[in-house]
Amino acid sequence: MPTSDPSADQRLADLENALARRTRELQALHAISLEINSQPDLPALLQTLVEAATRLLDVPSGALYLMRPDGHSLELTVSHNLMADMRGVILQLGEGLAGRAAQSGEVMMVSDYAAWEGRAPIFRQSVFKRVLAIPLRLRDTILGVIDLADDRRTDRFDADEIQLAQFFADQAAIAVQNARLMAAAQHELSERTRAERRQSMLLRIAEAAHTSADLDALYRSIHLIVGQWMPADNFYIALYDPATDLIEMPYFVDEQDEREPPHHPGRSLTAYVLRTGRPLLANPEVFATMVARGEAELVGAPSVDWLGVPLRTREAIIGVLAVQTYTAGVRLTEEHLQLLIFASDQVAMTIERKRSEEALRRSEREYRELFAAAQRLTDELTLLDRVRAALTRELDERTIFRVVCEAVAETFGYTLVSLYLVENDRLILQHQVGYTRRIDVIPIDKGILGRVARTGQPELLEDAHADPDFLEAEASIVSEVCVPLKVDGRVVGALNIESRPGSVLSSADLRLMIALSEHISAAISRARLYTAARESAARLQAAAATAVRRARPARRRAARRLRAYGRRHPRCRACRKPASRRHAESVRSSACIPPRRRRRPGGSRSRRSACR
Repeated sequence: MPTSDPSADQRLADLENALARRTRELQALHAISLEINSQPDLPALLQTLVEAATRLLDVPSGALYLMRPDGHSLELTVSHNLMADMRGVILQLGEGLAGRAAQSGEVMMVSDYAAWEGRAPIFRQSVFKRVLAIPLRLRDTILGVIDLADDRRTDRFDADEIQLAQFFADQAAIAVQNARLMAAAQHELSERTRAERRQSMLLRIAEAAHTSADLDALYRSIHLIVGQWMPADNFYIALYDPATDLIEMPYFVDEQDEREPPHHPGRSLTAYVLRTGRPLLANPEVFATMVARGEAELVGAPSVDWLGVPLRTREAIIGVLAVQTYTAGVRLTEEHLQLLIFASDQVAMTIERKRSEEALRRSEREYRELFAAAQRLTDELTLLDRVRAALTRELDERTIFRVVCEAVAETFGYTLVSLYLVENDRLILQHQVGYTRRIDVIPIDKGILGRVARTGQPELLEDAHADPDFLEAEASIVSEVCVPLKVDGRVVGALNIESRPGSVLSSADLRLMIALSEHISAAISRARLYTAARESAARLQAAAATAVRRARPARRRAARRLRAYGRRHPRCRACRKPASRRHAESVRSSACIPPRRRRRPGGSRSRRSACR
């Protein structure tokens, strides 16, 4: 029966133990590899690397250095159970154990670090015993160094531990590089997203400038655009007028405050941005500091965060765009500030361009209104001149009414014109233009015409059917203007114009009809005076004819008496004087000498009768 070899059994047991240990280490290394490769975030990954390395080699402390961008120094990025928080410590290549490992690219080990002369000055007070420095190498590039420190044992790390640490470092280097690439990709994606967001904001603001009907619509569009990228429930636009030194808020939406009236710049945050021309993100701490320095004061309800950027054009700062929050869970960040800064110039140029467009449209509208007013005034003067000339020539009332109605309809395009006179508490139609239906008689207590005749006041009805007194002469009448005609302060008639759909009479039409009514009233007065004068002349002429006719017999009798008297009392044929007895004898004897002409001193002749 064969006997066993104790030495062989021991070697077999040692091999089994080594194999089991190796298996455990590889399993631990595999688990750690899975753990570190599942960490996409670089800071979290680095912390996991250091903690996993300490567990893998069963040491209490560790640190991780990363190569700085200059390639000549290391920065302690993560520490685990060190004597103090050493993050941020800088080591040059070749300085300390980590610096030498990074410089050589080889694993470095010290069995008693506290007594080692090559330790870095920052670690002079350390109490570490054995320390292992493993470079993180990726191909020919050193990414950093992992330091593993043990303050309990002074022996050296064995070859298996060093090999295991090297395997771990290779995995860690790959994980660090992947995390960096992922971080770079995420950063690039974030920057691209941010750039796309900014570009989209600018495009939408530019589009709003073209599609908004007016400034109010533009302000609402800007609010909606900003609200898509940040919390903007409380948003306002403040514009500054240097001519009046006033701040006006044409757009203001807020959960707690009301819009302020135009005011002078004071110590508000809006005034601060206007005064300094710098963007501002004021959280409670920043605002408290500004108040303490006298740079700002509380205006309105206190906000959690206030963000404002200046609206700057090429010439000057025209205002401020501001967003604020009142809830602790809704905060504004530096990214929001940068986004508003990027968009502020576009917003300022858009507002300025829209203001210029509105000013131009307002000027055009005012010009058109002035031109229309001038054209209307010209038409009014033409109408008044035409009516005045016609009324001056015409003295017949019927002709006057026809000329007036036709002139009003022709000059201004009024489609429905009529004129009524008051007779015995009734309005009698004199003439009309454009109507298909005649209303010859209107009681004075009916309709708009009757009301104007009763009150003597002109009427303008922009919606004729809304007035209960309206009498519908045409089914399509929209509006009406009616003015009284007065003679000696008494209403004698009314001029009425009405419009069909598509034309609404206004106060300008009322003023024109009032002016025209004065001329018509004067013409009616003049025509009536002329009619009265003509009737009076006719009566006088008839009375004179009657008096002449009645006086003829009396004249005949007087003539007969005169002839009889002449026979009884003869006259001198020459001088036609009654003859005396003596004279009568001379007449009978023909002794009366006929008159002769003799010259006067001035050359004229006089006639003298010889009869005395």
